[in-house]
Amino acid sequence: MPDLSELDPTVQLLQLWNPRTAPHTIKLHVDQLLASPAREVWFGRIYTGPRNEFTSEEAARRKWPQVARVAGDMKSPGRELLLLATDFESLHAMRVDAVEFGDTDERRCRDSVPDYVKYTEAAVPLWFRVRDIRALRQVQAQTLDWLHENVWVQRDDGEFLRGFDPYRSGKTNYPLAIRTLAMDRIFGTDGGSQGFYASDPETAFPPDRRHAREELEGRMPTIWQRLEDRSKSELASARLQQRRLGAYKGSEEVEPHTVLYHLALVVEIECAAVHELMSECFPEAPVWKDEKPPITLGTYQRSFIGLKLFICKELFPRTHELVSSEAWLTWLNGFVNLRNNAIHPERPLVTPDDLKEQTGSLIGQDTGKLALLCSAKMELKEVSVKMRAKDRYRRRR
Repeated sequence: MPDLSELDPTVQLLQLWNPRTAPHTIKLHVDQLLASPAREVWFGRIYTGPRNEFTSEEAARRKWPQVARVAGDMKSPGRELLLLATDFESLHAMRVDAVEFGDTDERRCRDSVPDYVKYTEAAVPLWFRVRDIRALRQVQAQTLDWLHENVWVQRDDGEFLRGFDPYRSGKTNYPLAIRTLAMDRIFGTDGGSQGFYASDPETAFPPDRRHAREELEGRMPTIWQRLEDRSKSELASARLQQRRLGAYKGSEEVEPHTVLYHLALVVEIECAAVHELMSECFPEAPVWKDEKPPITLGTYQRSFIGLKLFICKELFPRTHELVSSEAWLTWLNGFVNLRNNAIHPERPLVTPDDLKEQTGSLIGQDTGKLALLCSAKMELKEVSVKMRAKDRYRRRR
């Protein structure tokens, strides 16, 4: 671990991004960067506070004085910002040449802003213009080690604390002011394989995850295109875990819960999307009155059963088939039980037969039930889009 005196004296920033907001945050920024004629993408710091509180530059500067100080330093000729971005699993370095403050429509509507940032209902009070992105680590343990060994975090009194540990208790107001390795040590003169680190295939995904995604897309192209982004990530994780299980000759020595946990999440994410669309398309259905938080996979199952007599088969054939099929509901119930077993360790362990049956229904040869779920989602989404368009038309009149 380098001593503080060995690190670059320039203050940089460490930003946390939330995979629940956009599971492919890095890929979205890489794609936008590569597609930009100006070779730029704006990375927005999403904040859950009210948007109207941070429309002014002054309000954002008051909330994040550490960023304001760095932005002031960047007025010096040649001064760029090294922004470390992590979800505590992967770690990426971003080369930033401009920082802006305040959540305005003008900033959101720029071509070089990813859509999930443009349209978020949360505030986006900080903006970083990124010129290049480099993957530093793609595995959680390695990411945490790198942060612990190469990052010093500035405290409120201005002193720097050795080693960054996200599990250490304390107040955090991301992005954090840090000292770390010098810019030229991370973004060297070679600039990656094509003179540009963002163009390297491993920047967005590590090779094994990228190969898993490509394999799944090739195996079930139609379903893959209809899946939610988070579902794709979980499905790729399940495929990787499945491969690792297969590497052991004595599979009984390996806990298969990890594979099924990711698979159950896929079903939960897709059911959540269908559930939300159903509530838009059938707002008068009585089932919504009985729902109480937290909304779980079991809740979705009960709602689907409750809608059985409410959905018109002629207007919604795939959705009607979904809620009427005993075979599909039994399949869903199996994932409800698996999800509960994963959460409660006192429940029975997953058997090899469970593993074979459920993996086969999502990433094997028998993906018909997942296909039906996705087809119903697309059917509902088409109706939902038309309903929203009609609603906008009524409001304009």
